[in-house]
Amino acid sequence: MSGSPKYHTVSSGEIRRRQAEEARRRREEQRREKERQRQAAALERAREAALARADEVARRVAAVRQEASRAGLAGDHVAENRLERAREEIRSAADRAAVGAAATVAEQVERSLVDLRQRIDAHQREQAQARVEAVAAQLAELPAGVRERYDRGGAEECDELIATARRYAGKAPAKSDVRVETAAQAVREHLDRVLARRAEDVARTTAAREAAEEVYHRFAELRADAEQARVPLPDEDGINARLRDVVTAVQQGDAARVLGALPELTRLVDRAEAALDGHIDRVIERRELLNSIISALPEAGFTVDRESFTQREDGAMALRAGSADGQQFAVLLRDGADNATEVLYTTDTMQEAAVTGDGKAGECGSLLSVIDRIGEQTRRQGFEPGTVRWDDDDDDQPPPAHSVPNARPATPRGTTR
Repeated sequence: MSGSPKYHTVSSGEIRRRQAEEARRRREEQRREKERQRQAAALERAREAALARADEVARRVAAVRQEASRAGLAGDHVAENRLERAREEIRSAADRAAVGAAATVAEQVERSLVDLRQRIDAHQREQAQARVEAVAAQLAELPAGVRERYDRGGAEECDELIATARRYAGKAPAKSDVRVETAAQAVREHLDRVLARRAEDVARTTAAREAAEEVYHRFAELRADAEQARVPLPDEDGINARLRDVVTAVQQGDAARVLGALPELTRLVDRAEAALDGHIDRVIERRELLNSIISALPEAGFTVDRESFTQREDGAMALRAGSADGQQFAVLLRDGADNATEVLYTTDTMQEAAVTGDGKAGECGSLLSVIDRIGEQTRRQGFEPGTVRWDDDDDDQPPPAHSVPNARPATPRGTTR
C-alpha cells in the first residue's frame, strides 16, 4: 500500500443543509432590517430637505407680499396657507413619494411669485422705469448661473429684452409698455423652464445618489461578512474600482454617468454576494466538520493540539494531534470537486515512509482505523463521509504531523477552541 496522504470527501447531510439554509435566512433577515433602517433614514432626510425648501419659499413669499403691500396691493395669504399645509403633509408623509408630492407645492408657489410680481408691475404702470426694474427683479428670483445652466438661450433673450425695455423707459415711457410686457412674458416662460428642468435634474441626481448609496451599503455589508468569516470577497478589487468611479460621478453631479454604471456594478455585487454566501456556507460546514473530527480523535487515542489550528485565506483548515505513544496525526480540510469538502489525513510515520520509500501496509491500516473512527463520529453529526482514496501526487497536503511552527498561529474568529 502506498505511503501517501489519505483523504475522503464529505458532503452535507439533510440536517447540515437545513442548518445552512437557516443561517442564510437569518442573514437575509438582517439585510432586510438594515434596508428598512436605511429607508427610514432616507425618508427623514427627504423630509428635512423638503421642509427646508418650503421654509425658503415661505420667506420669499413673505418678502414679495410686503412689496405688494408697499405698492398698494392687498395682501395675498393663499400661498402662505398652501405652504403651511404642504409642511404638514411633509411631516406626516409615510414615504419619500409622499414627501415629493407634497414638496411640489413649494415649486408651484415659487412659480406664483412671478405672477404676483407682475401684478405689482401692472399697478406701477405709470412708472415705466420702475416696471422695467420689477421685471428684471423677476428674473433675479433665480441666480444667473442657475438660469444659464438650465436655459442659456432663454437667459440671453431675457437680458436683451430687459435692456431694450430700459432704453424705451428712459426715452419713451409711453412706448415701453409693449417692451416690458414682452420681457415679462419671456421671463415667466424662462423661469418656468428653469424651475422645471432644475426639479427634473434634482430628482434624477437624487435617484442616482440613492441608488449608488444602496449598492455601496450592500458591498460594505458583504465585505463585513467576508471579514467576519475570514474569507476573501470575490472580485473585491474590481468592484472597489467601479465604486470609486461611481462616487466620483456622484460628487460631480453626473447623474447620467452614475445611472449608466449602476446596472453592471449591481450585477457584479449580485455575483459576489452569491459566491460569498456559498463560500461562507462551506466554511461554516468545514468548521462544524472539524469539530466533529476533534470529538472523534480522543476515541482513536489522540490528543488534539488546539494551538496548531490554522485557517488559510481560501478557507482551508488544518489541525494536528498526538497519541500517548508519540504518534503524530495531521488533518487538512479544503474545497474539493463540486464544492464538496475534502479531508486529507497523514501521520508522522507515513511522512517518513514517503521520504524513505519504505512504507508498510500496517501504517496505512492504522491510519485507516483512525479514519474509520472519525467517519463514524461525523456520521453521527449529520455528515456523510465518502470512500477513502489515495493520492501520491497531491501537492496540497496537511502539514507534517511532527512539525511545530516557531510562533503560535493566530486562531481566527468562529473556530472551536
